[in-house]
Amino acid sequence: MLLFNSFATVQGSTFQDEENKTLEPTLPSDWLGVWMGVMVITNPKNEKMTVPLQMEIASIRGSNKLSWITSYGDPESKKQQPRVVKKYELVPESGKSGRFMIDEKNGIKLPARLVGNVLYSQFVVGGSSITARYELDEDQLQFEIVSTSKAPAGDEIQSVETFNINVIQRVKMKRKK
Repeated sequence: MLLFNSFATVQGSTFQDEENKTLEPTLPSDWLGVWMGVMVITNPKNEKMTVPLQMEIASIRGSNKLSWITSYGDPESKKQQPRVVKKYELVPESGKSGRFMIDEKNGIKLPARLVGNVLYSQFVVGGSSITARYELDEDQLQFEIVSTSKAPAGDEIQSVETFNINVIQRVKMKRKK
C-alpha cells in the first residue's frame, strides 16, 4: 500500500500579485527546486520495498501558492508499476504564520503546520491515521509518512487510544542539478 501526499513552508519568500500587492509569506527559496531520491517503504511484516521519488517545488506566478508535484516511480522502467504523479498546491493560510492548506485539487484540503524547518500534516483516510513530515536539512529534503491504525490499549481506565504502526515511508532527496 503506497500513501501519497505533499507539502512546503513559511518565513522567507514573499510574492507580489499582478497588481504589485504583497502576498502572504510562503516557503523559503531554499525549498524550491527539483528533489530526487529513493523512498523505502516498510510494511507491518518489516518487509521493504523501494520506489524512485521526485518532488518539484515551485512558485506559481502571480500567486503566493506553491506548486508541489510528487512523482513516484521511474518513468523509464518497464518493470515497475506505472509512474504516479500527484499535482498539489501549498496555500498559506491568511494571517496564520506557519499554517498552510495542502490543496489536492480534487476537493480535499489538508491542514499543515511549519515548525522550524519541518512541515507536518496529519489526517485520517480509510481508517488509517497518517502523519506526513517534511524536513529541510541543508542540502537534503527528508520526507516521511507514518501510517497507523487503532490498537488495544489494555484496561480502559482513561480514554486512551493507541495506534499500531503499519507502514513507514521514508526518503532523503538531493536537489537535482
